[in-house]
Amino acid sequence: MSIPILRRLFSSPVTGLGITGTAALAALTLAVTADAQNRRTRPVAPAARVTANADGSVTIGNPAARVRLTEYVSYTCGHCATYAQNSETALRATYVAPGNVAIEVRNLVRDPLDMTAAMLAHCGALSGFPRRHAALMAGQRGFFDAIGAVPQTTAAAMGNGSTPAQRRLIATSAGMTAVMTRLGVTPAQQNVCLADAARAAKLETLRTAAFAAGVTGTPSFQLNGTLLANVHNWAALQPRIDTALTTAN
Repeated sequence: MSIPILRRLFSSPVTGLGITGTAALAALTLAVTADAQNRRTRPVAPAARVTANADGSVTIGNPAARVRLTEYVSYTCGHCATYAQNSETALRATYVAPGNVAIEVRNLVRDPLDMTAAMLAHCGALSGFPRRHAALMAGQRGFFDAIGAVPQTTAAAMGNGSTPAQRRLIATSAGMTAVMTRLGVTPAQQNVCLADAARAAKLETLRTAAFAAGVTGTPSFQLNGTLLANVHNWAALQPRIDTALTTAN
């Protein structure tokens, strides 16, 4: 399904430890507590960092990376889903993991289904954003199919997706609620996020800023702040990243 159909739908005891009983439980509690504290205080490798930016975008990877890749993407853009599928392994393993490239994800919202998905992508622990982002891209076809099969009365109730109730209905009908739940974000948490007016406003601001930066479609890319002309897929983007890395040496 493509945008025309979206427009139609959205018209407007412990043993084996050498101790038993209370002592064992106490020792186990101390061990678990110590392990949790270690995890909390263990420094995060720069390449594994996820940073929330003031404007609502998210940066994945080393903040001091030599190359900053900005992705302008939409969760209802078929080419974006294809780009995500083609680039995921190589981009993260070859460029981000070594700390050479950082990815800034900037949503360019196109429609109510996209807005709902974007608000859910930003719902939950910041560290989980990459997984949610990838899952929403991977689930795009299924979301389209589910929305396309809703009765007209349900589609009418979705309206233009501008209210929390409408976004909840879109998320449930499309199957996004189930996807996010499997990723550890409870339905109650999702409802709070879908009612977050500040997040919705930031997403609208990101959209306006994208157009002001000269972006005319998705996916589009910037490398170190320069918008790349006629580069809208991984095959065209990868050599440009390689060149940028060579230049930055």
